[in-house]
Amino acid sequence: MSIHLDDDDFRHDHPGSGELAGGLATLREQAGLPATEDEALRVKCVKTKLPIHDVVRKVVSYMATGEYGLYLRGREIGTIDELTGEWKVMTPGRLRTWLPMQCGIMPVEGFEKKRNDKTDVVEWIPLYGELQLLQASSILESDDLRDRLPVVEHIHKVKLPVFRKALDAGINLLTGEPDDRRKSFRKMELLKQGYDKESKTFTLRGSLDYDEDWDEERSRLHLVKILQYFPWAENRSMAVQFSAMLTLFAARLFGGRSPMFMWNANLPGSGKSRLAQLCVHAVHGSAARAGFSYEDKNEVRKELDACAQAFGPYVFFDDLQRGKVRNEHLHRWLTAPDWSCRVMGTKELFHGPLYAATLMTGNELKLNDDLERRTLVIDLFSRTTARERVLPDDVLMLDEDFFADDAARSQVLSALWGLVQWWDRLGRPLTKEKLLDSFESWSRVVPSIVAAASLGNALAPFDAPDAGNVEGREMETLMKAIFRELVPARPADLPPEEDHVITVTLQAVVGVARRNRLFQDKLWTVEAVLETEGDKNGFKYKKPGGVHSDVPFGEEGDEPTPKGPDPLRTRQAEIWMNYSMRSWFGKYFKSKAASGRFWRAADREVFEVGARGGNDLSKVMIRRKPSLTETVPSK
Repeated sequence: MSIHLDDDDFRHDHPGSGELAGGLATLREQAGLPATEDEALRVKCVKTKLPIHDVVRKVVSYMATGEYGLYLRGREIGTIDELTGEWKVMTPGRLRTWLPMQCGIMPVEGFEKKRNDKTDVVEWIPLYGELQLLQASSILESDDLRDRLPVVEHIHKVKLPVFRKALDAGINLLTGEPDDRRKSFRKMELLKQGYDKESKTFTLRGSLDYDEDWDEERSRLHLVKILQYFPWAENRSMAVQFSAMLTLFAARLFGGRSPMFMWNANLPGSGKSRLAQLCVHAVHGSAARAGFSYEDKNEVRKELDACAQAFGPYVFFDDLQRGKVRNEHLHRWLTAPDWSCRVMGTKELFHGPLYAATLMTGNELKLNDDLERRTLVIDLFSRTTARERVLPDDVLMLDEDFFADDAARSQVLSALWGLVQWWDRLGRPLTKEKLLDSFESWSRVVPSIVAAASLGNALAPFDAPDAGNVEGREMETLMKAIFRELVPARPADLPPEEDHVITVTLQAVVGVARRNRLFQDKLWTVEAVLETEGDKNGFKYKKPGGVHSDVPFGEEGDEPTPKGPDPLRTRQAEIWMNYSMRSWFGKYFKSKAASGRFWRAADREVFEVGARGGNDLSKVMIRRKPSLTETVPSK
């Protein structure tokens, strides 16, 4: 079968090497024939009967220009749908038809001589061929191809800001005057549509556009209008919401990872899922949810593996049920720079960088220590149910109509870019708060943008009584109460260079906890302890003057007396523990508080509690450390 070079289906508009035209010219000259107009065509072709290394070299020379939309992403070679952003892996079978039909690169077996009926001139016509699977596979496995293909690390659905390697001119953007501070600043700009080599980013063609000229005031007022009527527990939570939105919008402005954002509500219908959706929707157009399991930690691992392999920009665990969130895979995910896993259904291993932001929503969620220090909590506290709540007339509802409105999405993007530009014009001031451990690069950018726009302090301490790491905060409260109630004043005759050492029993510590109503889910209240009197293995009262009068609290012995408001009975109930309580609290208190850790009392005195490696769970040694009082930072 032969084809004519002037067939429209096989013309190629991209500039080429003119190989086919050149080949025809050589053959024409050898045959003593006149030149034809086909020699002017710039057509690229691949001679399929050449040795495999020549076939590979020729295709690589075409693909390495980047003009055909073939990219390297991680270990995969593939294409990007320029309208949807879908990444499609290039397979040998697909490559065989993709080269001629999508790129106009013709597989050619040879040429045949044929007379043109119109011109009565003999022409050399190429014979159409096809790549074999082995040839296509060799092309895709070629190290030369992988080394020369343009690399894509990010696919953006809208134009997003990046830093360039080139430095700013050292001009204050507000005043136009020279500014030495900016001389070391990398230039900031919004990416254009298409592929950007420096940032290794592809921005969809025909993506949603937005106004780039909003000033700081308009930007701030618009975002506040959207968020002002949500039931924020305190101002810090709204600042964290702004930070979550900017984390996805300004993801290319900081290195490393971002902390997890958790929307925690006391009641259903508080708007937590809508607020999280707003962060994702503005930048990505929709918010795909992932599943979270308290029982099966591997279910979470599967979600994380899938996100990593897709180079996902976020993972969204939505609407978790009440409980304590803990998962070692999630702990590692939040700070890991890259991720390794097995490709599902195969024996292949995936290894690639992580960029994803992590979002989580739920009601009455609690965090363990590892997650708390990796998480910023948006605390929502509703005082009425969603059905009973009355909203003002000017409220802007985050409903399905809002998320389906491109104009609303465009305005959010304009506002976010306005905040970023304002921070840039101010000279990119750094937040005055301590940078968040493990997320220092993020802390220098996102909370700083929020603070520069006077939208609050996202890094302010979080201390809600019913959210986050409740046990961690309860332990701090307990330690302050122990120092206040159990530690006597320093003896006046004790040399100043010596530590003041005392020993307290675990029973006394439990008494302090119950009097301050701490750890009630495990230690119970005094009232609950008294209710067990008379039950098997329950509380037993020790009568004064009885056979155990020398041990006023805690040992088994005399029969219980009628219950009543007896102060001695209450004191005994405060320090009573059954076996499971004693075992749990002894181990917990030792590991979390009494393993040689330093604690600061309410009056800023410093105490060392317990000793590292100590085994005694029944008592603990407390050392007052006067020499450290002014040097140990406040918790």
